[in-house]
Amino acid sequence: MKFIRAKYSNYRCFKDVEVFFDTDLEKNISLVIAPNGGGKTEMLFSFWWVLYGFEFSDLKGKEPTPYSLNSSLYNEVSNGLSKSATSLMELEFESDGITYTMRRSETFSLNRNRLIKKEMSVEFFNINPNGTCSTPIRDVDQVRNQLSRIIPKSILYGIVFDGERMKQLSSVDDNSKMAIEGVIKQITNEELFNLCVGELNEIQKSNTRQKKQIAKNEGNTTLENVLHELQMARDQVQMDSVKLQGKKDRYEIVVSDFDRISRELRQHQETKTLETTRSRLKKELENKNKDLDSYVEDFYKNLSDGYVLVCKKLFSDVRLSLEKFDIPVGLTVEAVKSIMQRDYCICGHPINDAERARMELLLKTLPPDNINSTIHEMVRQTELAQATQRRLLDQSYDKIDGIESEISNIKKDIARISTQISANAPEEIQTLEKLYSDLVIERDHLNHEIDQLNSSIETNNQSINRLLKVANSLDKINAAYKVLDAKDRFIQKCLDAFKKIDDFNKRQSLKLINEKLDEAYRLLSEDYSRGRRICIGQYSADLKNRILSYYVTDYRQSYERMESDGTINALTAQGMSQDEINERIIAQIRTSSSTGQSKINTLAFAKAILDYSNAERDDNSTEVSREYPFLIDSPFTELANENLEHSADSIHLFSHQIILLISEESFNRTKSKISPYVKSMVSLVKEEGESYSFVSK
Repeated sequence: MKFIRAKYSNYRCFKDVEVFFDTDLEKNISLVIAPNGGGKTEMLFSFWWVLYGFEFSDLKGKEPTPYSLNSSLYNEVSNGLSKSATSLMELEFESDGITYTMRRSETFSLNRNRLIKKEMSVEFFNINPNGTCSTPIRDVDQVRNQLSRIIPKSILYGIVFDGERMKQLSSVDDNSKMAIEGVIKQITNEELFNLCVGELNEIQKSNTRQKKQIAKNEGNTTLENVLHELQMARDQVQMDSVKLQGKKDRYEIVVSDFDRISRELRQHQETKTLETTRSRLKKELENKNKDLDSYVEDFYKNLSDGYVLVCKKLFSDVRLSLEKFDIPVGLTVEAVKSIMQRDYCICGHPINDAERARMELLLKTLPPDNINSTIHEMVRQTELAQATQRRLLDQSYDKIDGIESEISNIKKDIARISTQISANAPEEIQTLEKLYSDLVIERDHLNHEIDQLNSSIETNNQSINRLLKVANSLDKINAAYKVLDAKDRFIQKCLDAFKKIDDFNKRQSLKLINEKLDEAYRLLSEDYSRGRRICIGQYSADLKNRILSYYVTDYRQSYERMESDGTINALTAQGMSQDEINERIIAQIRTSSSTGQSKINTLAFAKAILDYSNAERDDNSTEVSREYPFLIDSPFTELANENLEHSADSIHLFSHQIILLISEESFNRTKSKISPYVKSMVSLVKEEGESYSFVSK
């Protein structure tokens, strides 16, 4: 894919501007030079706006103009000086030999209440290689569907970067998650797999309906009911699975927002110490909750033998039933037999025949040969265990009581610190605190809903297995039914296979992206030679699809320590893979990044995404290759030394087309590195005191 031309009319700071993005294989950079405030960011996000719409209020550090129309014209309309005004952008791009044109316009006017109203329209058409033009599409949903096949919205998060996002990406950025997921979906042909799964589900439903009809015709009401329940259970699993994925996605965003809020709070010096203390307490609270779970588990284990504490009445009844037997405590059959083998009693006198006869009678009343005596002995032993069991339970309960008290105190400390932050913070921090509180509530709700959905899915899957066995056990002599039954088994195997393929593709894709990320970071960062590394999290919810920075020496030391103390073996025994163990270690030793490091992390991330998309695929692979352009605003500011040199040296390697927006000062710093790869160059100029930028002649 390649961008060819952008034309503007009254769009933001562009009154009447047309820019061509001419590149080729040898010179793949299209350069746009403009001063700060000259329209670089406006042009960058115009691509978003024309393709999918854009919330201009999200732009940070810009004048408050949350609309596409030029601010001067907007003011004229709002003041009644003009009846209406229209902003328009036309973007021409090429993909797979076809040239497409996308137009978006918004017309602003005053309504009867003298409030601004906005009417949006889109138009999308293409010119085929033979020169014929398609019928323009003007329906918003149809246009979006067409664009999604060429350049999905999620892909834009991986190929369009402004300076602000480059500073933030390595800390936390939900958009990077969407970029990764979007690219993986495109490359692994997930849409095709989903279509196949959908078709198979429909065939399975059709088969079940036909089987129910056969059962009904044969008067087999039981089988008909079983098949009905089976389909209901399958439908419920499908619905719950969709809901569950949505809840998990939202949970990841909520966890991500926790980090974002914490990071933003730390930026304010008044709250830095308090926020650090709260983070420590939260970690301590997490550990205490784990201890509590362990203590409760021990208590339940001890409680399984707790019945001995409530057996006093039972023991009393047993003794009453045994009172007629005068049995010495502790005396057993084996002890008496040992005495009878002697010629003399233990007191010293010879044992006579009468005494031996009495001992023969005694043997019949002693444990274990005599059941009453055995019960007597069991009661005695159990009574001895009462004290031990009471002591174990008391100890377990004391631990639970103590840890609950500690947890309560930690929660009070967290609440107190949160109150201090809110009370002493400026309005911005108070807003963040409110968001934080709302996220706590939402997180708890999501956890509850996720648990419920998992439970529902597990229950319904158990029902499906049970109903399948019941259906198979019923008498089925109809040949057509047997054919449908065989088809069902085959379809289920296909569905299971698609699930495994989808899971494998996602894991493998993220693994490949991480390999590309390591290669890109080695190419771009001066810190790579110092042992610094970055990777994208894959497993835990709070790290998934996030960029993690760490040092190799810290990793090795942590791994060796965990290996020597048995932690590695314990985690492996729990079923954790080596990759999961590695990520757990990295999570413990990860470091924060400076602004310059964040920009390098972002550049490496973008290159990894583009390299993965453009990689050659095997002819037998279901994956495809996709070439996307790369649009970036001010990548070299705040970079210095080797980071600047490496980035300027390598920027042309990112994609077959790079649209680079930079200031003249930044260009002069990197001119010798960039110029050999520049095919086209335009300069944007903004007159002082004017709201328009134009292309310098």
